[in-house]
Amino acid sequence: MTKAKELSELASATTVTSGNVALSGGLGVTGVLTANGGAVFNEGDADVDFRVESANGQHTLFVEGSTGNIGMFGDATVQTIDDYTAYTTLTLGNTVGGTIQFEDDGATIGQVFNTANDLVLENTKADGDILIKGTDGGSSITALTFDMSAAGLAKFNAGIAIGGTGAANTLSDYEEGTWTPAVAGITGSSVAGLYTKVGNIVHFGMTFTMPSSSATTHLKFSGLPFAGANPNAFGGSLNYTESAVIDSIVIVVASAVQLYRASAAFATYANYSGRPLVISGSYKTAA
Repeated sequence: MTKAKELSELASATTVTSGNVALSGGLGVTGVLTANGGAVFNEGDADVDFRVESANGQHTLFVEGSTGNIGMFGDATVQTIDDYTAYTTLTLGNTVGGTIQFEDDGATIGQVFNTANDLVLENTKADGDILIKGTDGGSSITALTFDMSAAGLAKFNAGIAIGGTGAANTLSDYEEGTWTPAVAGITGSSVAGLYTKVGNIVHFGMTFTMPSSSATTHLKFSGLPFAGANPNAFGGSLNYTESAVIDSIVIVVASAVQLYRASAAFATYANYSGRPLVISGSYKTAA
């Protein structure tokens, strides 16, 4: 069968049910082109392009024959979204920027786009967090959470490494709060306590006004938020106006602030009877 006869029969036929149709020129179709058995374009690997146009542009879908790149939503130039030969590059955009949107059942839940010089990753759901996940030794972990219900508070799962990667360079905890100093057997006034924990170091402060007492009991203030890592790990200072007790020593044992005198004898209730105490210090904790 000659090519002329093939074209003649193709032009006059309503349906071609079998055989092959070979065309060396172009084929214009004004109706619907249906390929029930699949379609292969450019099986000979020629350097020719495949393009689908729309009312919005010349490159609504574009396959560049010379590179294998796939383009979408472009116009004057190809907008590459993939490289068939390497599968390593995803590029989306045009002359005014690009946006990648993620939808769930027709509703937008997130998007990636640029504004000015910034790359924006946005969860568009109200109070929807952004999670950075991975696999650690076969177990799924959430390495970082941005809590959008808390104005984007960043929560690191295992701490922050600063200036290195070892434990000595890792800040694993930070906490601020209050605590209530208490003394066994008595009730003080003007009682207050604050603390800041940075890593394994706790900085604390407290005020406590002692009632009148003649007891010779060792003066200890319990209630610290974290127990000391070991006895007498760190100390502190006692500040108030009574010159007779300026030589007092502050140490932390377990979860209590204890007072001693420079003579190594412990300080008693009677030493501070009726006195306001202002104490501050730092200690190491295993918590």
